[in-house]
Amino acid sequence: MPERAVGFGAGYAAIRAHGAMAVGLPAGPDFFFFSEPAQCLAALRIAGFDSPLVRQILQVWRLSNPGQLFAMVAVGTVRAAATLRAQSPAAREAIKAALQQAVRPYRTGDHHEIPMPAVLASATKP
Repeated sequence: MPERAVGFGAGYAAIRAHGAMAVGLPAGPDFFFFSEPAQCLAALRIAGFDSPLVRQILQVWRLSNPGQLFAMVAVGTVRAAATLRAQSPAAREAIKAALQQAVRPYRTGDHHEIPMPAVLASATKP
């Protein structure tokens, strides 16, 4: 969920606060839809898989500077990157500044540790 996957949550919050989410992209699924284990289990069962399992994998993104989060979202994602490219230059700068502020509380020594847990879902084909 966005409050736990801090990097993605901060990215979408910054876009909503300083830019626009509706930028003419084709409709897509909710990015966080499968963050809920029940949604994953249901989707696997509906697709006909057996023995579905879902677990959370704890991850941390280690950034050497606060500006890296913006760069990671801008080049390491698909929809979020397209949404960033569609913003005005002023909005992009405001989003970048907001992400830098969001990263600052996660400073640990000479780097920043951003919580980014993932959901791992697996099942077997009958």
